[in-house]
Amino acid sequence: MGIASDTRDRQLCPHDVDGQLSWCGRCLQTVTLDLLSLPALYRDCEARLSVQADNEAMLTCTRIIGVLSSWCALVFCERGEISPGELVVENMAVFLDMNLGWLAAHGRAEEFGIAIQEIAGRSCTRPAAEGLVPAERTFLRVDHV
Repeated sequence: MGIASDTRDRQLCPHDVDGQLSWCGRCLQTVTLDLLSLPALYRDCEARLSVQADNEAMLTCTRIIGVLSSWCALVFCERGEISPGELVVENMAVFLDMNLGWLAAHGRAEEFGIAIQEIAGRSCTRPAAEGLVPAERTFLRVDHV
């Protein structure tokens, strides 16, 4: 089941939005927090994999890398931005966060936001349930210059 089939009937931001962005301020903040929580989720799953073979942790790691790298490629190709450098989860998350305003105005903003929220709702030990939000998250602090 791909992202397109998962997101067809879903809407990330049900609020009235003024201007060019696809999301209101509250939904933009949610996507930002979810995006910046992915490096910690990846590290948690990676740590679990160092102890034992675990299909769910492997699937989560693979999904994080796949989704982040594909969206980084879109930004790089369409916007001509400098690439995020080494393709590690932290770099890709920061790169996408730095380009989030552009992504929020992109025609595929809805797809991006839903994909990020779906991954952030996963854990290393079980698949994400509809509407499941992790009880605790560790966020990567990013200071924009």
